[in-house]
Amino acid sequence: MFSTYSIKPEDYYINTEFKTDDEFNDFIKTIKSRSIYDYGIEVSKEDKMLTLSSCIGDGSKRVVLHAKLIKN
Repeated sequence: MFSTYSIKPEDYYINTEFKTDDEFNDFIKTIKSRSIYDYGIEVSKEDKMLTLSSCIGDGSKRVVLHAKLIKN
């Protein structure tokens, strides 16, 4: 995991296409800055990522978790 947070419903965090490296880097900065914990994990454009999202209670908030594939 590299980011965990709760937010109001939106779709920014499920973006999968980036036109430039800067756009991707801005995306990673945003989702990492939202995290309630600093996992100390670096993420690059070569990484494969997984995003999980679930509603809380009445659906007015989402819990979001981002993780990256760790290769051995």
